[in-house]
Amino acid sequence: MDKAKITISQRLLLTFSAVFLVVAAYLFFEVLQYRDDMLREKKIELGQLIDAQSSQIQAVIRSAQGMSNREAKTQAANLVRQVRYDQKQYFFIIDEDLNMVVHPYQPVLEGQSMLEAKDSKKRELFQRMKTEAFKDRVGYLEYEWPKPGSDIPVLKLTAVTKVSGTDWIVGTGVYIDELDAAVNQRFIRAGILLTAWGFVMWLLGHYFVTSIQRPLARIAQNLTGMTQGDLSTECPTSSTAEMAILAEGINSMRKRTQSLIAAVQDNSRNLTRSTGKLKTSMLIVSDGSERQHKELDRIAESMTMMVDTIFLMAGHARDAADDMQSASHHACEGETIMDQARNRVFSLLDQLETSAAAITELNSSAAQIASVAEVIASISEQTNLLALNAAIEAARAGESGRGFAVVADEVRTLAQRTGVATDEIKQVIEVITSGSKAAVDAMEQSAEETKACAEDVDHAQQQLALISTAMTKVKDLNLQLAAGITQQEQVAREMNNNLGEVTRAADEHQVTARHLDKACNALTELSDSLEQQLTQFRTDTDIRAAI
Repeated sequence: MDKAKITISQRLLLTFSAVFLVVAAYLFFEVLQYRDDMLREKKIELGQLIDAQSSQIQAVIRSAQGMSNREAKTQAANLVRQVRYDQKQYFFIIDEDLNMVVHPYQPVLEGQSMLEAKDSKKRELFQRMKTEAFKDRVGYLEYEWPKPGSDIPVLKLTAVTKVSGTDWIVGTGVYIDELDAAVNQRFIRAGILLTAWGFVMWLLGHYFVTSIQRPLARIAQNLTGMTQGDLSTECPTSSTAEMAILAEGINSMRKRTQSLIAAVQDNSRNLTRSTGKLKTSMLIVSDGSERQHKELDRIAESMTMMVDTIFLMAGHARDAADDMQSASHHACEGETIMDQARNRVFSLLDQLETSAAAITELNSSAAQIASVAEVIASISEQTNLLALNAAIEAARAGESGRGFAVVADEVRTLAQRTGVATDEIKQVIEVITSGSKAAVDAMEQSAEETKACAEDVDHAQQQLALISTAMTKVKDLNLQLAAGITQQEQVAREMNNNLGEVTRAADEHQVTARHLDKACNALTELSDSLEQQLTQFRTDTDIRAAI
């Protein structure tokens, strides 16, 4: 039986039934104990009688002087035939061969074998007596045997003992049907007492069940209504203190439940409104996310184009730096050549002052100077060309190449001046050549011209040094520009990669927005379901609103 399905009335009934059964069991065992006590007392009484009779037989046999053993036994047997107690009770004697020796009420049995004698249950009666007599000093056995003059077996208790010094077994028995009658009478009295006790228990049980079950039934009815959504009915209080406390607790729970349901209803309505706002916001976020994704795609395309452009510019900057390095190298070589020319001019001047014969060497030197002038002119043209290219590249660079354009203009100006100086050197060489033909008289004039040429060479050397320095600066600027463009290229590539990450994050944001939109729809359905379920509850507020 499931314990949860047992009602309180059934529990009380089981409790009172258990108490009733305990009392009934106690009375039953008490009556059985009464029978055992009476039977024990009867056994003690028979044991004392059988001990006394055995002692008397032994005394008679021992005191029979001058008699044979047979005669002494006969005298003792006659004595046993005459002994009575309780007016009707007697003693009997059998020998070890189960032959009847003495039986006062049935003398015809004396001398007969009792080996085949059996009780009403077909058990060998006297064999059992012999067994009990030899087992203990006094043996007892219960059996059914008819009373004298009757054929109905009645329960009888017999005590037997072995007479010491003889082969006799003396015994005596009493019918204990009166004992059973007394026990039955006691059973009847116990039954009457148990019936009265059961009636009292029934009255008490009925009172307790009624006083508990009715208030509980009302409370259960109220709780059933609450489970069905009716929270407007107040649970009636009972006169019983415990039931009143229970009813007050249920009423308090009902009020708290009403407050809770009202709060949940308000929260559900607020949740519905908030869910609607959240859904609207999520739609806006989703649209913005899509637009952001498109803009990011366009930015990614632009970044790719910018990276390609920067890569191309970096290549051009590196090429320009290489060209400027080559031009700077040539400028250094020109400066070296100009230094050599200066030394030669001064050497030529010394030779003109010391010997006219140096005119031939002067012509040769003039030829060399002409060659150098051509080189300088070539260098000047190349420098002018490089300066022009640098100006073009600076113009392409825009605002960042403005300073570079200024430097390129200065270099071009210097190149032009170098060209002019080269032309002058050519003219001087022509003058020197023509002067060498004029003779010694023209030496002084040639010397002066040579000095002027030396000064021009110094000036040209200084200008070439300036050109070389400017070219070095331009080279350094080109190298810095190339490094900056390379770094800008790396930054652009990193920005492109970061833009890819931003695009992926935007995609994830868009996916999250879709999931949030689905969650918002599920939350809306849940809120509607909750509000619909809460309408099943009926509270005091609903009743007042209906009124």
